[in-house]
Amino acid sequence: MVNLTKSQPAPECLAAEQAKSNGSVRNCPEVRERLGVDFHKKCYLCERHDISMEIEHFIPHKGDKTLEFDWTNLFLACRDCNKAKGTQIDLLNCTNPNDDVLHWMEYRYEIENLSAKVSIHPVNDNIRTSNTANLLTTIFNSTSDEGRFYAPILRTKLAEEIQSIETVIETLLTRKQEGLSIQDDYLALEQHLSIASPFFAFKYWFLRTHTLYSREFQNLLDNAPLTAA
Repeated sequence: MVNLTKSQPAPECLAAEQAKSNGSVRNCPEVRERLGVDFHKKCYLCERHDISMEIEHFIPHKGDKTLEFDWTNLFLACRDCNKAKGTQIDLLNCTNPNDDVLHWMEYRYEIENLSAKVSIHPVNDNIRTSNTANLLTTIFNSTSDEGRFYAPILRTKLAEEIQSIETVIETLLTRKQEGLSIQDDYLALEQHLSIASPFFAFKYWFLRTHTLYSREFQNLLDNAPLTAA
């Protein structure tokens, strides 16, 4: 999860739909278009990008038309994460700059006994942080009837991205040691640390907790997430 900025003002069609007796945010194409840009076409929970997305209400509206059509309450999520979140409240809001979703939770991807282990741990004792960390950990390790199908795929996608950034880094360090140009490798690393990169939070913490990588790329970590290309 990474902090995102919602564009302003709200799409004009939201007010028009709210005024209707049978209005729906899904009747407003600009909503999905704007959310796609604001959320960099990623699910705000798992940060996967190569899957269809849904318009999600951060705070369940439960028939409250104000919440239903409130632009600040509309998020972009994949179907699986949307369902896993359900009607949970008291979660960190990635569009609120006061909720430091990147640094308040530690995102871990580890290999144990040839199996991938994914876990998210709260760094502070805020109940909303704990709730969010638990939700994300559940999403990546779900054993529910549906989760046992999508969670392994999600972990596989994450593994591919972690392997990709590690390959980029090792290639960069080798070429640097040999006195070769590392410009292209450095650009590739910057793309991985872009706000639009899938599973950015895991990549950030992968570098941050790696002794050598964190020292070598401290400047990138200090400025991450980088602006999307």
